[in-house]
Amino acid sequence: MERLNTEALPNVEVTMHAVDRFSQRGLAHWQDKAEGEGMMSFLVNRARKAYFELTSKLDNTIKIDNCRISYQGMTYVYGTEFGRTKLITVYASHEQELM
Repeated sequence: MERLNTEALPNVEVTMHAVDRFSQRGLAHWQDKAEGEGMMSFLVNRARKAYFELTSKLDNTIKIDNCRISYQGMTYVYGTEFGRTKLITVYASHEQELM
């Protein structure tokens, strides 16, 4: 299993809603790809990596709020609160999320 250098990734808070949704909609994805990593660690690392991929393509002056990014089969929805980035929800990329 390839280890992720988490120090280089942005900090992303994960809401309880996102954890609940991932446990409902991403369980098979986690079981297929985790390679021994726990579900919460897997979700946090994927959320941070997806967010890094998004922000690395943008100008640093752009404020990101309510954005979605599809990353390795899952769609991650982010928002900001008090200057902190939060993962709001997550679902399989082929699903339609009503917000």
